[in-house]
Amino acid sequence: MKLSNIANVFDVEHDDGRLIEIGLTTVSLKDRQILQSHSIAIKPDFELTAEISRLTGWTTAHLNLPGSFQFPSHFQIAWFQVERN
Repeated sequence: MKLSNIANVFDVEHDDGRLIEIGLTTVSLKDRQILQSHSIAIKPDFELTAEISRLTGWTTAHLNLPGSFQFPSHFQIAWFQVERN
């Protein structure tokens, strides 16, 4: 099996389990360089904590700008881990 030199990395930013951003980055494993990066902001129906704003750079005002997606307030992140045998 031949392995790819490219990987897609999916990540999320959240405030206490409430989604605020979805990120997708394509990286070159060979060169250890970012090839492309995309971010989808999620419009919150709550105020971000000061700590989350400090860590992520996102503020409630930024996320309320046009172009952010709106999810229902009950939308939560489900964390899980896949085990491989």
